[in-house]
Amino acid sequence: MATALKKCPLTRNFQGYSTDSASLLLAFGTSAISSLRTGYLQNTVSNHAYYAALDVGKLPIAKGIKIQKGDLVIRRLIEQLMCYMEIDLKAFTATEGLTDSYFTPALKKLEPLMMDGLVLLKEGVLSIPEAAPQAVRLACAAFDPHLSVSTKKHVQVA
Repeated sequence: MATALKKCPLTRNFQGYSTDSASLLLAFGTSAISSLRTGYLQNTVSNHAYYAALDVGKLPIAKGIKIQKGDLVIRRLIEQLMCYMEIDLKAFTATEGLTDSYFTPALKKLEPLMMDGLVLLKEGVLSIPEAAPQAVRLACAAFDPHLSVSTKKHVQVA
């Protein structure tokens, strides 16, 4: 993984980091999640339902999510940022055929993190400082249009 990080063929999906660049991830077993080019599928959680579906020749899929073109763009951006802790937004938008203002809403959400030095933006390159790698998830969340931040407060017990 360290060698891949230096040579740039590192990839990431919801299961973690990998040097495998396959665009398909087929998962088997209860609750397993498959990643396809067009979406995600999750198998049934129950052992009984999983094997009952297989016994009658059906796929044991409980739910699925179809992803749109915009989702694929965001997936590539997040993968780049998670793997390498930086992304050249100017180059990325040009490669993806996006307008210069495409990421303006996300950059607005990142302003508090930039003020705290947890996210840096210089000449169109967004990066996470070496001293704060855990901030990468917060940065990625700003780009995810499906993620909504809860305004609910939770009670803490000391």
